[in-house]
Amino acid sequence: VPSKDENPSDTLADYLIVSEASIGDKLIIDVLSRDETYAKCERSWKYFKPIAGATITPRDEVAFCAWDKTNV
Repeated sequence: VPSKDENPSDTLADYLIVSEASIGDKLIIDVLSRDETYAKCERSWKYFKPIAGATITPRDEVAFCAWDKTNV
C-alpha cells in the first residue's frame, strides 16, 4: 500500500517495471529513448534525466536520506 507521500506515477512505474510513467485521461505507453540525456540510476537501474551530475534518481536520493537519518 503506497504511503500518502508517494507519487502515484512512481508507484505505477514500479508496477509496470519501467523507468517512468504518467497518469492522465488515457493510458499511453511510451518507449523511452535512451540517448545521452538519460543516465542509469546506480541504485534502481531506472533511466532518468540527471540534474547536476546526479548518479541516482531523486526518489532514490530521498530513500538514502531517510535511511541515513534512522541508521547513522
